[in-house]
Amino acid sequence: MWHFVKRAVSVFFPKYSGRADVQCGRCGDFLIMVVLHVLFEHAAGYALFAVKEVEEIGMLLPQVEESVLSLAKFNSMVSLAAFFPFKSAQAALENMNAIFAGVVHADLKLFLETNLPLSGKKKPSLGVSDAKIGAALQEEFNISIQTGGVVAEITRGVRLHFHSLVKGLTALAASKAQLGLGHSYSRAKVKFNVNRADNMIIQSIALLDQLDKDINTFSMRVRAKKVRSSSVDGSVTKPATCTPQQANVLTKSILNMLVTDMRPLSMVDDEGFKEMIKQFNPDYHDNYLPDRSHFTTLMETKYHATFEKVKETLRGINSFLTLTADVWTSHATEAYLEVSCHFLSEDWTMKTFNLSTMPLEEWHTGANIMTWMEEVLAKFDILPTKIKAVVHDSGSNMVAAMRLLEEKHGWASIGCAGHTLQLIVNTALKETTISRALGAARQLVEHFKRSELASTKLEMKREQMMVEQNALIQDVGTRWNSTFYMIERLLEQRWPLTATLLDPEVTPKGKHYFDLKPEQWELLEELKQGLAPFETATVYLSGQQYTTISGLPQVVKELTQAVHQSQFETSSGKSFISSAEKGLTERWGSICTISGDNESPVLLAAALDPRYRKLKFLTPEDGIRLQGSIEVLAVKEAKTTGTQDAKLQRANGSGRKSALETLLQSDTDSFSENEGGESEEDRKIQVVMNEVRLYFGEASLPEKEDPLRWWSENEERFPTLSKLAKSFLCIPATSTPSEQIFSAAGNICSQKRASLCPRHVEMLTFLAMNKSLMQFGII
Repeated sequence: MWHFVKRAVSVFFPKYSGRADVQCGRCGDFLIMVVLHVLFEHAAGYALFAVKEVEEIGMLLPQVEESVLSLAKFNSMVSLAAFFPFKSAQAALENMNAIFAGVVHADLKLFLETNLPLSGKKKPSLGVSDAKIGAALQEEFNISIQTGGVVAEITRGVRLHFHSLVKGLTALAASKAQLGLGHSYSRAKVKFNVNRADNMIIQSIALLDQLDKDINTFSMRVRAKKVRSSSVDGSVTKPATCTPQQANVLTKSILNMLVTDMRPLSMVDDEGFKEMIKQFNPDYHDNYLPDRSHFTTLMETKYHATFEKVKETLRGINSFLTLTADVWTSHATEAYLEVSCHFLSEDWTMKTFNLSTMPLEEWHTGANIMTWMEEVLAKFDILPTKIKAVVHDSGSNMVAAMRLLEEKHGWASIGCAGHTLQLIVNTALKETTISRALGAARQLVEHFKRSELASTKLEMKREQMMVEQNALIQDVGTRWNSTFYMIERLLEQRWPLTATLLDPEVTPKGKHYFDLKPEQWELLEELKQGLAPFETATVYLSGQQYTTISGLPQVVKELTQAVHQSQFETSSGKSFISSAEKGLTERWGSICTISGDNESPVLLAAALDPRYRKLKFLTPEDGIRLQGSIEVLAVKEAKTTGTQDAKLQRANGSGRKSALETLLQSDTDSFSENEGGESEEDRKIQVVMNEVRLYFGEASLPEKEDPLRWWSENEERFPTLSKLAKSFLCIPATSTPSEQIFSAAGNICSQKRASLCPRHVEMLTFLAMNKSLMQFGII
């Protein structure tokens, strides 16, 4: 309609075609032929909005009134053209005073000169809410100014939806900025109002309050100083005596501190440590404090005692064990193989033991890794038949070792889900534009971490804009989720960062190298949205206090759906989604399908999780096949248990009949054993099959419920399936325990302790990782 009216005016009224407005001869309304801009003053800064598709004012006003309350409708009419954040609270107050006085402030003048199209042939039309400042702007720029009518309605809508129209500005931050500016403006009006007779009284009361606070603070400091001096004098003048029994307790406490906090054993020879012990107990320091060699002997003794306790505990575990394994290199370029075991205890609690941080002196080939893992099991008297699966990373040597172990012992090989997610996300982030944006983000974070001036100014801007005082995060290349956290924090701190970089003290004129471009900020917004599902999946699958392997198929399904449903506007964002979808398909596309005779332990664990027993992530045909596999495993488990019970009875001599009992056996007894040709074994098999059908026939457990607690409460109802569940649900989805042990070993093998022999590294790591378990009486 608008194009038809515009063309008709240019054809039938040529003299009006170049004008900015045309008056209707019938009703007197004007047709707006240019884009209307609306200026909005907020406590956070100035904003300039462009009104889209503006037609006749008399026709537009009802539409605006109806669309103000709906953000979607209002967005179709109004868009943010530019935003200028105030540099400080003082700048906001100065601009507010200037607007109230009807004066064009220098900040406002610069903002409009930069963002209004003043140099074109057609002068723009600017809408303002206050006629006083409007007159000043008209005089300053010689442009058309509109107030009231449609401008008032648009201003009302902007005020209502301002925090949604400006990216990075939350409703809470906008409200706090308004509240702070309101208080500052009120105080300024009271302070500079000469007509107020009680101005001196107000200032006197404020002075008295401040003096009262200062006196209270001073008195508390004096009191605290007296208490400290008296306690120190008492400890020095009255040295404590130490008996041999007390010295033994103190020595054990020091050893526990060194092991638990992963401190170097050489710490006991440091002057600062000795001085601290002397202040605590001079007699112990002078007569009993051992040297490093004695603490090394104590550590070795403690290691052997803990080793035997772990070995004894594992010997009493009746269910299968799962291993996690990985290879790591220390600061001293010495390689270590880390092996941990996982199992479910009698009360259905997840348990993890560190078995070994073995030093490696030969090539890390698949055959050597297989041999080393067998040596670890032999050291703890663990039979290879007791291992259900091994979780490992995707390194070629580790994959080769797991293939050999699977062929030799039948261990299931499970790739770490965390490493798989890392590979998928890293590949998706390699797109050129994304790499440049992330590089600029890293450079920005590094600038604020290195520059004390920029960091101090940023803290001030956060406080002025009432943004959380959260430190910027620098990402780590080996952990993609750290990139997500860096992006998330940058978007949270966007406006304080922008305001800080605009400060000439921080960034000289013409050297704005660190600030991100608008399109890069937009891309970071999309990356945050795209990476969020992957971060949620990583955190869930890395848990150690609950079963994770059973939830992997459902997580992959929901993650694929979330990525597929993402809709981004930038080409780089679309490229990220396309690459992520491709990675999920290539690496996990077959996780929810059954192929071959040996079902994946992941699917078997999911079937034994009461939350997913309906197997909705599988096709109906595959679901039936998986239930059949559970039946077969359950029957095998029942036969194995029956054979073991029979051997135990024969060993104890129970269940035997005498010759007289055999001769006098009644026909009824004989008939009961052979009635219908059904043996005792057949009846056991039927009982197990009924148990499996009953399990799959019940309703699924809600996803928020704990499946391990459910099994603990229903173990007696499903005696055979519960044994299978203990074997599969203990498998972790990631090798996070290995990563944590590497972190502990890294602390132990720090630069200061790089000279530690590999044997002591293994002992200290073993004690550090298993110490917490012993403290709570678990072993």
